[in-house]
Amino acid sequence: MNSATFCGRLTKDTEIQTVGSGIEVVKFGLAFDRGIKDKKKTCFVNMTAFGKTAVLINTYFHKGDGIILDADVDVDKYTDKDGKERSSVNFIVTNVTFPPSKKGPAPAEAKPDGLIEMKADEDLPF
Repeated sequence: MNSATFCGRLTKDTEIQTVGSGIEVVKFGLAFDRGIKDKKKTCFVNMTAFGKTAVLINTYFHKGDGIILDADVDVDKYTDKDGKERSSVNFIVTNVTFPPSKKGPAPAEAKPDGLIEMKADEDLPF
């Protein structure tokens, strides 16, 4: 499977939904810049997260917040209403990392199972 890592900002506040099987789902837009200096271009991609990862994103991230994501790339092929073959690229979030802040390094990293691991270089809180 193909995967990608993104560093960007949420384009709006997330809304969590629960699908019929009881799994939480959150869909959101991510904006990021690519290019150099005066040739920068802002790109927008759609992301989807499931389960505890969706809950974590919905709880701790809001419009404009920075986020670092690992995502699997999923390409869907379909036929539109005019009979033309089309495809769409979807990104399924597999890992979330809090970006570094001006106050110091990121506090933790979230794994797909919803656990939060402390970074190795952090001081213990006790």
